[in-house]
Amino acid sequence: ELALEQAMNEIIHFAQISRNGLGYAREAIRATDVDKFEELRAKLVKYEEIADRIEREIAAYLKQLQISDISEETSDRIRAIYKVISELESLGDSGESVSRILSRKNIHSKVFSEQDLKNIASLAHEVERAYDVMISNLSLSSEDKDVDLAAALNAENRINAVRNNLREEEMIKIENKGDYLTSVYYLDTLSELEKMGDYLVNITQALASLKA
Repeated sequence: ELALEQAMNEIIHFAQISRNGLGYAREAIRATDVDKFEELRAKLVKYEEIADRIEREIAAYLKQLQISDISEETSDRIRAIYKVISELESLGDSGESVSRILSRKNIHSKVFSEQDLKNIASLAHEVERAYDVMISNLSLSSEDKDVDLAAALNAENRINAVRNNLREEEMIKIENKGDYLTSVYYLDTLSELEKMGDYLVNITQALASLKA
C-alpha cells in the first residue's frame, strides 16, 4: 500500500510535467522567430521522450507490485493507474504532434492570423482548465477521496464546444475561398488540442471507476 502511494505521488508529478508541456505548445503556436520555434519544438520532443520514459518506469514499478500478495482493491487500483499513465503518455504525444503540425506550416510559409491565434488560445485555455481539474482529481484519489467527475466532464464539454464552434467558423471561411492550407494546419492544431481534452477526462474516469 505504501508503494502504491509512492506511485501515485510520482504520477501527480508526471501530470504536472505534462501540463508544462502544454505551456511550451502554446508558446510554439505563437512563435514567429524560427530559432525560438525550433527551441520550443525541441522541448516538446524532449517532453514526449520524458513522458515515454516515466510511463515505462512507473509500469515496471507496478509490475513488481503485482508479483506480491495484494488485495483485490489494490489490484483494481493498479489497473486504473496503468490507464492513467497511458493517457498521460498520450498527452506527451499530442504536444509533439502540435510541433509537427507547426513545422509543416512553417515549411509551407503559412502564417496564422492574429484572430487564428486568439481562437487557438481560447481552446488551449480550456485545455489548461481541464488539466487543473485532472491534477486535482489525481490528488483527491491519492488521498482515497472521491474525484470530481462532473467537473472533468464539464471541462471536456467546454473544450468540445469551443472546438466545434471554431471548426464551423473555419469551414465557412474555406467555402469563401480562404487559404486552404493555412486552414488545414489551423484545424489540425485545434483537433490535437481537443484530443488532449479526451485524454484528460479519461484519466478522471479511470479514477472514478475505483469508487463505482
